[in-house]
Amino acid sequence: MGDCFEVKDYLTSYLEGSLTKEEEKKVEEHLEDCPSCEEECKQMRKLLGLMGSAPKILPDDSIRFSFEQLLNEEKTKISLERKKEKRGAIVRTLWPKNGQQWAASVAMLILGLGLGYYVSKPALESTLSEVEALRREMTEMKEMMMLTKLNQPLASDRLQAVSYTYSMEEGNTEVIEALINTLNNDGNENVRMAAVDALAHFSNDQRAREALLYALKQQDDPAIQIAIIDALVKIREKKALPQMQKLLKEKELHEVVRNKVKDGISSLI
Repeated sequence: MGDCFEVKDYLTSYLEGSLTKEEEKKVEEHLEDCPSCEEECKQMRKLLGLMGSAPKILPDDSIRFSFEQLLNEEKTKISLERKKEKRGAIVRTLWPKNGQQWAASVAMLILGLGLGYYVSKPALESTLSEVEALRREMTEMKEMMMLTKLNQPLASDRLQAVSYTYSMEEGNTEVIEALINTLNNDGNENVRMAAVDALAHFSNDQRAREALLYALKQQDDPAIQIAIIDALVKIREKKALPQMQKLLKEKELHEVVRNKVKDGISSLI
């Protein structure tokens, strides 16, 4: 379990103590070697602690959440949906690919309903506001640390900076531009390859896609070229096809890169 993305899927279950001993050991080993995941684990523990410390206040007579009413309404909605759709389609739609994420989602839903039943509306709104504020604070903190460490002289610090982006849902202009600058100008090959992966992570942002396309034209380091091709194939960027075909015509192109380009073209066509 050395991959950050895989470990992050297990963090909620790890903090809740629902992993097997073997899984828990693998997560802990990764956390010891990955400052980014360790920091996210600390923040998630703080978040879960905040949710768990919400005051259990009985609601006022004037503001009362009816748990049974909510439950009945959901049952009615589900019943109507099942009449409109075939059972197979419903199963495919509702059943997620990641069991860990499904379990976490169900846990959060139950927690939310429990809070609605036991906590008055003002208290609930206050708690949710605090959670949202904490989420924004975590994102801003990661962005600040990322931008600061990218300017450090040690490649290990810059690698760590890029790794912070893996847990960001989206990148703002400053983050995207910093990654593009790193890909094009950083003197360390490993840092540039990490920047490629990070830009692919933000593939919903057109600037990230265009940066990868531009880099494919400019980069001549075989390792970077291979990383860019893998990223473009992963995000299904068909605009890369003309440049890949152009690369095949270059006589001095490294043979390994040439084979990678051929595979990439086959995957995108």
